[in-house]
Amino acid sequence: MVLGMRARGILFDLDGVLVDTEGLHAIAASTVLKRYGVTIDRVLWNKYAIGRTPYEVLGNLQDRFPSKIGDLDTKYLVREKQKTLVGILRRRKSVLYHGVAKMLEELNKEYSMCIVSSTTKDVVTFVLKRYKIRKFFKAVITGDDVRKGKPNPECYLMGLRKLGLRRKDVVVIEDAPAGIAAARAAGLSCIAIASNYPKADLRRASIIIDDIRMLDKELIERILGRH
Repeated sequence: MVLGMRARGILFDLDGVLVDTEGLHAIAASTVLKRYGVTIDRVLWNKYAIGRTPYEVLGNLQDRFPSKIGDLDTKYLVREKQKTLVGILRRRKSVLYHGVAKMLEELNKEYSMCIVSSTTKDVVTFVLKRYKIRKFFKAVITGDDVRKGKPNPECYLMGLRKLGLRRKDVVVIEDAPAGIAAARAAGLSCIAIASNYPKADLRRASIIIDDIRMLDKELIERILGRH
């Protein structure tokens, strides 16, 4: 941090922001649910899943298909889905978006940073360790740490407390409408990345960018300077 500069921070979502994994979550869930005769596609997955915790997602899908999976233990389904996901990730060479490691290294010189993800701790820990990016973050918040997932603001309010900063000095980086809604409900500015949704669905963000590589100090300061 530059001497004399007011402390500022960034709260990063993980899936769809730093790593290209939203589709892999859908594949993992589909693989598990097929065992019980349930077929889901990406459209259905986007409707029920992105931005929410795995427990909420699988619970919602159980409500959607009560005769096939309604009686199963939600925690069991989550464990099976996350185990399947880690297996998929192990077989992939990389899911880190191009340029992310270098970007985080540069931003870490200027900002306190925190991961705020809806997915479970085991998956988040695996991803951060595998791609050697955990060192850039002061704190990590996962879906296991909150009672309610996005669009509830609980996760981002927790992130704000972890960084120990004021709302006006922190920006959220998101890719999903539920995450943007959570950031806004927490009183935070939000930069949206159009990696998984049409820009029209991200319109509540402070600004929308096409690629994570467009995120830099100049853009962040411009957004924070609006307060």
